Amino acid sequence: MRTQIWQGGSSDRQVQQRLFTNYGERLYRVAYRYLNDQMAAEDATSEAFVKIFRTVDDQEFAHRNLFEAWMRRIVINQALERLRRQKRWQQERELPVETSRDGEDDVLAMLSLQEVLHLVQALPEGYRTILQLYVFDGFTHADIAKALGISLGTSKSQLNKARAYLKRQLKKANSI
Repeated sequence: MRTQIWQGGSSDRQVQQRLFTNYGERLYRVAYRYLNDQMAAEDATSEAFVKIFRTVDDQEFAHRNLFEAWMRRIVINQALERLRRQKRWQQERELPVETSRDGEDDVLAMLSLQEVLHLVQALPEGYRTILQLYVFDGFTHADIAKALGISLGTSKSQLNKARAYLKRQLKKANSI
């Protein structure tokens, strides 16, 4: 069963406009989370929409949520492709890992969602990319390794380092 938004076919300009109007901002925010650059996120979102328009007629969706997840995955892959092309993703090595769990939940509970998202955006790019893929977008370490061209162990290590780095930043933010 096709999603009703595609009744007119993907070449129908009105359908494409409606799709962009309904999902453009949401998909842009996904791209921006990875790229942390307005113009790059706009470009990645535009490139993703071109792919969506080209391939949607070959897809079947039982539910609108599956359609949205499919589009989101295309945007994420487009953002990752831009990172790879620009060689912006790099393994973060210089920061030590902190393993203490004292008061983590208390610190997190005292911050708003916006404050937490701001701290995630401020993470070094390698940490931020893997954390977002794993925590926010549900990628497995195997998916991350394949998408970024890294080893499975590197993905796991970078996620642990990202979490430790984020915890340190949360504690700092709480003590200010």
